[in-house]
Amino acid sequence: MNRRRFLQALSTGTLLTGCGGEQEPAPASEEVGHLGVENVCFITDEYSQNLDEAIAFAREFGVTQVELRNVDDKYCFLYEPEKLKQIQRTLKEAGLRVAMLDTPILKCIVPGFTPAKNVQDDIAAADPGFPIPRDEQFPRAMEFLNKAIETAKIFETSKIRVFSFWRIDKPELIRPLLIEKLTAAAEVAAKAGMTLCIENENACNLATCEETMSVLADVPPNVGVIWDVLNGEWSGELAYPVGYEALDKARIEHVHLKDYKPNADGQRSVVAVGEGLLPYVDILRALGRDGYRAALSMETHFRVDGSRQEASRRSMRGILSAIEAAQAEG
Repeated sequence: MNRRRFLQALSTGTLLTGCGGEQEPAPASEEVGHLGVENVCFITDEYSQNLDEAIAFAREFGVTQVELRNVDDKYCFLYEPEKLKQIQRTLKEAGLRVAMLDTPILKCIVPGFTPAKNVQDDIAAADPGFPIPRDEQFPRAMEFLNKAIETAKIFETSKIRVFSFWRIDKPELIRPLLIEKLTAAAEVAAKAGMTLCIENENACNLATCEETMSVLADVPPNVGVIWDVLNGEWSGELAYPVGYEALDKARIEHVHLKDYKPNADGQRSVVAVGEGLLPYVDILRALGRDGYRAALSMETHFRVDGSRQEASRRSMRGILSAIEAAQAEG
């Protein structure tokens, strides 16, 4: 445990003490549930926009499920049904199933609210990937949701990723509207047997696990969490154990894995899982102990000598090593 993690754990009472302080709850007495390679997943376009190349990567590591966002530089949910059916046939022939459909739904500017200055670069970077004018994204959210539902049906998944609007300076001001929109979207999704999965995204209004749970408490049960372990940490919340303990474990639908470490200049960089500061062996043991059995999805988010492919291989090896270590310690 590094000094920052030690001090934060101490201040929140989650570090075991020998002087009468509150102790971390002991693991459940029943056998620890193991997560394995069968849980491993990855966002295909983090490796390659070319689906055949992504399939080859899955075969290389024995991965049997994927998370779909973009194929051939286009959000999957924007394709016509015939193209989607073709993608699904290709995946099934390769022995792969879709664990999650990623969309940018509700990752938009809300009329009447000004995004925070520190997310302006994120908004600009998102524009080319979602070529819908900014002023149309909020009013067309339900249209996009209906397209996403039809896409998810073709991909034979019941999980659709959504967000919580681009972050404003005082996120609590937008929370009532967010609850209203999520509730309406969840009701539509429920009729189709779908679960909406909110990613805790540091550029959006639900960045930490605590913020995310403050909204999930007031929306229908078919709204769950994509726990992005790194995003909460980058928003100032100690991802584990603090962030994890804030989550309702029954509502964790999906997990994103990436890691980070500080550069020589003090800035933070994404690195391969296992090469950074996040305690993934402990995290995987806790997830397994608490009954999580869904996907562990690699989100590369960095490059090695300009290559996403080599970065993805390094991170995938780190994930498999962390799983093996968690199983050994369990």
